Amino acid sequence: MHSISHALINGLAGYVLGFEPRIIALLVIAGVVIDLDHFLYYLVTTKKPIRQLFGLGVKHWMCYTPRLFLFHTLEFNVIVLLFGLFVHPFFLYLELAFVIHMMMDVYDYILHLGNIRWAKHWFVTYYVLRYLNRKAREASAAAKRGFAKARVRVAAKRDVFRHKLVAERAKLRLRLREDRARFQARISSQRARFAARVRKVRAKLRSKRVYARSGASE
Repeated sequence: MHSISHALINGLAGYVLGFEPRIIALLVIAGVVIDLDHFLYYLVTTKKPIRQLFGLGVKHWMCYTPRLFLFHTLEFNVIVLLFGLFVHPFFLYLELAFVIHMMMDVYDYILHLGNIRWAKHWFVTYYVLRYLNRKAREASAAAKRGFAKARVRVAAKRDVFRHKLVAERAKLRLRLREDRARFQARISSQRARFAARVRKVRAKLRSKRVYARSGASE
């Protein structure tokens, strides 16, 4: 809804309620100033020149595309209401102007959008929860990536360990074969020595027998 329409409706509401002219003026001004959050959101999110705000397309975007417009949120209006109750009655009139303005916005949204799904944008809590959910998803994705990298590192270390184990087994088998070959060679040499000694002993015995026979024959 156009700002002039909001000003007229707020002024008419103040007149019907029987407020003083200064209060009616406050309602009119507050009913227009509340829409500054549209400009703030546009400037913060788009980073475009402010002159583009006066284009018809941007006005339509500002009016009928629900976003986080701070002054329209429930939390902000609750704070203003509490200020009116406990600080100064001025804030009560300010909140009344905001409520009248927002009632017209509700009518406008329903008329142009045909649903009430836009209502979630009037809660800062919705954006906080959405931000926390996004951070939780990012943390979960980061944790999954970390687990995947950890699994890759573990698999790489396991492969390295397996290769080392295979190499150690090969070295051990080679050492066993070498030790077995040395042992067999040692046994063979000892057998050869023993056989040589046996042959020498037998030769000595034969020579003694021959000598004894020759002495007996004489």
